[in-house]
Amino acid sequence: MQKFNLFFIVRLLLGLLYVSSGIEKLMQPYENFVYVLQGYDIVHNYTLERIAAFFFPWIEFFLGVFLLLGLWIKLCLWGYSVLSLTFIVVVSQAIVRKLQIDNCGCFGDLVHMPLHAVIILDVGVLVLAFVLYKKINLSSYFSLDHYYSKR
Repeated sequence: MQKFNLFFIVRLLLGLLYVSSGIEKLMQPYENFVYVLQGYDIVHNYTLERIAAFFFPWIEFFLGVFLLLGLWIKLCLWGYSVLSLTFIVVVSQAIVRKLQIDNCGCFGDLVHMPLHAVIILDVGVLVLAFVLYKKINLSSYFSLDHYYSKR
């Protein structure tokens, strides 16, 4: 019973992390996130930066909501892993290139984090997503996936 509670709580925490990150960016003009993306100096195409700035917050938000509800948990955890790996690569290259980035932009204006802390956070999210994926049966309790699998 203890493991069940732990996996459920971890799933909820990951869901809340992404919901809050997505909502914070969605509540601001998306041009703010375009500016953040430009700071990482990876994509040198204004149109692609605008598309990424528009869609990333929505992806984070819906991944978080679906994980909170326990809907398509495996797919959500896969999405978390892809996003976390992407963030790790992007932030790592900024550290290696010594780019002057004061705020990662992860949570909009809600939380300002140094880049090294972002790496730690994203590695933690990646590990937790992997553990939840490997223990999908325990992660699926109190979820829509579990509810519909019984029908």
